[in-house]
Amino acid sequence: KCPCGKTKEEGGCGSGSDAPGGCSSGVAGVKDWSVYVPSSEPIFPPALKSYTPRPLRITGRNSVWFRPTSLAALMELKTHYPHAKIAVGNTELEIERKFKRVSYQVLITTTHVPELNFGQLESEGVRFGATVTITSLLRRIGEWSDEVGEQKARSLQAMKENIHWFAGHQIRNNAAIGGNICT
Repeated sequence: KCPCGKTKEEGGCGSGSDAPGGCSSGVAGVKDWSVYVPSSEPIFPPALKSYTPRPLRITGRNSVWFRPTSLAALMELKTHYPHAKIAVGNTELEIERKFKRVSYQVLITTTHVPELNFGQLESEGVRFGATVTITSLLRRIGEWSDEVGEQKARSLQAMKENIHWFAGHQIRNNAAIGGNICT
């Protein structure tokens, strides 16, 4: 019998008292749920591993939002819409919208432009694109620190320590280097 006192035939789940979570016969549809097995790891959807971002246009009531996927497309959009607002991490843009009551008819996000989203370790130092997020920069600093000499590693460590004081994880995941330099 289940902890609820019913057998499987009487409408109980029939799991017995040692089942994870105990009896769940009172929850609608729970018999069809998958059982979580801690020793198994869920797989990342294979289709997302090969996902290639496409250019995107989202049209709203008061504005249109473009997401180009190349520097050439970004430049073409900016030529066609010279007053368009470039949006990267969107943190400053939201402050302008919410507190300064600024409204933009055309927005262009540069997050999917590969020419602006890179990080390289060079002999003179590091070079990165304007749309690299703070989180991505932190990860790259960790990788680069293992590849350079002690002096350069100290400089990278200093960058990492300064970033520690910059916002929380959610903001760092979105905020980009270029957007923060511009504001």
